[in-house]
Amino acid sequence: MRDRRGFTLIELLVSMAIFAVLATALGASLSAGITAWKRGRKSADQQQEVRAVLERLARELRNAVPAPGITVQGDDKSLSFYTTRDGPGDASGPLRVIVRVSYQNALASGDAMDSIQRGETPPRKPENTATRTLTTMPARIGFQYAYAPDTPGDPPLWKTLWSDKGDLPAVVRITLAVRNAAGEEEEFEKTVSLPTGVLKPWPG
Repeated sequence: MRDRRGFTLIELLVSMAIFAVLATALGASLSAGITAWKRGRKSADQQQEVRAVLERLARELRNAVPAPGITVQGDDKSLSFYTTRDGPGDASGPLRVIVRVSYQNALASGDAMDSIQRGETPPRKPENTATRTLTTMPARIGFQYAYAPDTPGDPPLWKTLWSDKGDLPAVVRITLAVRNAAGEEEEFEKTVSLPTGVLKPWPG
């Protein structure tokens, strides 16, 4: 005759305890996986944003044009220069226009991270400067400028100041620091050669 007995209370309690342990472990694994995925996605978005800022700045530096008699001003946290870009055109295509652009940290002093801003001033209309924030994450930009070495054949001297009426630096080193998904500071660097730049001796 078949045994019709059900589960005892102890068996039910043991089964429920095992199920609870497995469910907790599975929930913890899923939570850790989702957190890792979100962190990886945020990191990828940050790197894409960093690349976009660096590539835009590099492109505008390569298209920079000297402006005789007008000071090209750069320090460790900002840089302002003239560059060319596509403007209104006709049937033959877009015309190139010269604009003054500036890159700087939203916080003018200190090393705190905020955002990076780009300003653009059209020719002969300084009152129409348009400023745009380039980063959605805490970030900080820095600049260094190449000067001729004291001894020929040596590497260039890197300084955090450029101020000259007309001449552009030959090479600019850009450093962009961001706070990554783990809360740590991460730096990205790009060195840009300017076709119209001049490797001048350090005046100091």
